[in-house]
Amino acid sequence: MALVYPDKRSASNRSIGTVNLSTNADGITGADVLDMGGLSLAAISLSTLCGSSCFYTFRGGNVVGTSAGSTDGLSDLQYILNSTGSLVSFGTTLTSSQNKLITFDPQQFAGVRFIQIVSNTTSAVNANSPGAVARLILANIGAR
Repeated sequence: MALVYPDKRSASNRSIGTVNLSTNADGITGADVLDMGGLSLAAISLSTLCGSSCFYTFRGGNVVGTSAGSTDGLSDLQYILNSTGSLVSFGTTLTSSQNKLITFDPQQFAGVRFIQIVSNTTSAVNANSPGAVARLILANIGAR
């Protein structure tokens, strides 16, 4: 697991960050955390090595590794829920999400600085193949 940064560190209209996804059975261990700075998640594209039976959820927050006793640096990340209390997710277990561009309303990620992708199936977390990455397309939600 590493903390990674998008290709542009300052807020602009668009930026792209590439993160490694977990190959561990818990769907989290080893997954990179992206520092989105002042941008918001607008779209995501999965590599061909991502799990074909996966959908994905997010953990996010505004600080990383500030909790007392934190050893993994990610203890402050929490699962991201929508306004009805459901996990924000993307992808499908019915058809492969690989090589597809999945878009989001960037407003739902406003105020989230750090984001991590968690691999899931319909009933449990799931591993990806080694080398699985996701490209996160970030947008300045104030830009028109």
